[in-house]
Amino acid sequence: MKIKYQVFIILSIFGLLVPTLCDSGVNFTGTDDIEPRILDSQANGDSIGKASRILAESPKDNAEMTTVHMIVHSHMDLGWIYTIDEYYRGTHSQDGGCVSCILNHVVDSLAVNPERKYTIAEVGFFQMWWNEQEPHVKEAFLGFLKNGQIDFVSGGWVTNDEACTYYEDIIDQFIVGQRWMKENLGQVANIGWQIDPFGHSKSHAALMAQMGYEGLFFGRIDYIDWETRRTNKSLEFNWKPGNPRGETILSRLLHTHYSDTKFMVPDNYYCRSIYCKGDLSEPEHQTFKEYMKTLRSQVRTPNVLFLVGDDFHLWRESEKDFDGIEDMIKSFNSDSKWGIKAKFSSLPEYMDDFRAEYKSKHANEPLPTKRDDFFPYIENPWTSWVGYFTSKSMFKHRVREASQF
Repeated sequence: MKIKYQVFIILSIFGLLVPTLCDSGVNFTGTDDIEPRILDSQANGDSIGKASRILAESPKDNAEMTTVHMIVHSHMDLGWIYTIDEYYRGTHSQDGGCVSCILNHVVDSLAVNPERKYTIAEVGFFQMWWNEQEPHVKEAFLGFLKNGQIDFVSGGWVTNDEACTYYEDIIDQFIVGQRWMKENLGQVANIGWQIDPFGHSKSHAALMAQMGYEGLFFGRIDYIDWETRRTNKSLEFNWKPGNPRGETILSRLLHTHYSDTKFMVPDNYYCRSIYCKGDLSEPEHQTFKEYMKTLRSQVRTPNVLFLVGDDFHLWRESEKDFDGIEDMIKSFNSDSKWGIKAKFSSLPEYMDDFRAEYKSKHANEPLPTKRDDFFPYIENPWTSWVGYFTSKSMFKHRVREASQF
């Protein structure tokens, strides 16, 4: 069993576990209950401009208080350009990240302010760190977990691909991760977090629903569909994959990439900190506030997600990052004319606030429904992510054989 897990866990991040879930032949870009509209915009900047115009025409949205949920996270692939150990140890730290550094710095930063929160997804990396810690560090971490400063999402050993992975391997890797969490931390994750797979399968959504997940967050869908959902306020929806048991999972498509700070610093791949270029000026604070209102114009309740984090983010100067977020929160909350209340938050907290708000004020407005896949993933007019359906067939065959051990 140990050999089996090592084989499929390491490779599942690349989506090389046999094309059994490539069942996306039905209505690739359909949005079901959402009226499809092809927009002339092809970039996030255009969509932000459209949303700003919508906001300007909607005094109701401007009049209410907007709650900004700051989600601090690090997306950490178990195997990407370098090996798992190289990423964990920071062997190529100048451009490859350092997982152990991230977790060490985050634990130190959380101790400074009990309002700070951090979201973890990849159990495979976390268990490597956990096994190296002294008892007093583990005790402190469990304290952060108990008081809500640490939140685990997904609970899988990795964030698996959804295009060409085999369902048994998907289930197994979730079992391995969730079982480890239960045995070592005393809890499991109940929110799905699929922010980086290139396209999303209705079969995977069905598995998440059947495994008891209460919500699913994800990104990377066809760019026209994405534009349509932002404009029609359909980023939140009920996904009913049509499985025999009829489960539904409340789903939330991200506004854009899983780093909202990329909007502010698009020219520097390794600069994802809000304050990586120093303290923001008052005009830059204003730009952030306008951006938050733009995000509000794209959703149905006054609960806005703002993701602070990126690939192997927060390892260089996490304290500086947290300080910057705190300064931005203070700026938002002290300027009443914007009607913004910002806070460190978690995905379960966001989901609770969204459900409560929707139940109280939108009970007669059913959410849109999705029944099919988000395939193929067309990133823009000139980039289609479809090669994994047919490539490396012999390698996939070997992986499938190995997963049976």
